[in-house]
Amino acid sequence: MTTLFKQELYKLIKRRSTWVCIVGIMLIATLLAITSKLYPQHFIPRELFVSNYAADTFVALLLIGSAASIISSEYQYNTMKNIVCQIHSRPKILLAKWLLLFTYSMFLYLWFSGFAYFNKVIFFRNDYSLTSLLRNQKTSLWEYWIETIFSNFLTTWLVLSVVLLISALFKKSNLAITVGVVGYFAITIIGKVTAQLIQRWHFLKWNPINLLNYSAQIAQPAMQKITGLNLDQLFVGNLIYIILFMIVGMWLFSNKEI
Repeated sequence: MTTLFKQELYKLIKRRSTWVCIVGIMLIATLLAITSKLYPQHFIPRELFVSNYAADTFVALLLIGSAASIISSEYQYNTMKNIVCQIHSRPKILLAKWLLLFTYSMFLYLWFSGFAYFNKVIFFRNDYSLTSLLRNQKTSLWEYWIETIFSNFLTTWLVLSVVLLISALFKKSNLAITVGVVGYFAITIIGKVTAQLIQRWHFLKWNPINLLNYSAQIAQPAMQKITGLNLDQLFVGNLIYIILFMIVGMWLFSNKEI
């Protein structure tokens, strides 16, 4: 297992696109920080800071692409049979890839959270304080920031668990990427439809699409009337679906013809 993880980590580090994407997101985040400094009336500095200067969105897209290709790339380069023919079992192969993706996602969220704080210190040292209170004097900006980062991480992993399930089923990554990207961006559109259905059939509040509203509900607590779930329920629901989708993905991969 350790050997498999090291092999996956080596492949990730040696991939040029890994570093190009990270540098690209850093440049975009810095550009948005500068833009919000110059035009604060249009690009509200606090809101951009909480979203890590939009880095969270680009990180999610990067992770979706990585999750979709983490298995399909082995088929593309005809290396899957060689890996399976070794002593390693299929569950261990998949667990090593999942562990790499989790480690990679943790690194990206921590790195760009730190980078957002760096931009805040450089461009907005005296503009606003992280200890300033929000939400009717109940929550500080830094607490809201941490909550948003965590909820974004969790909902991103809900999307990733679906992408990993699809990638375990098919040998090409196109479908997995499409489902992941559409699912990530279509929540506002699909959410309106599901919200109407939830009002009629309350049990539908536990559908995974509704659970993707976790981050939005942290920003707007009044959304509980739409989702029908409180923050604790959204948290638990996300965890349950992530585990469920990954178990199904493991079963599919273990029984798939190589």
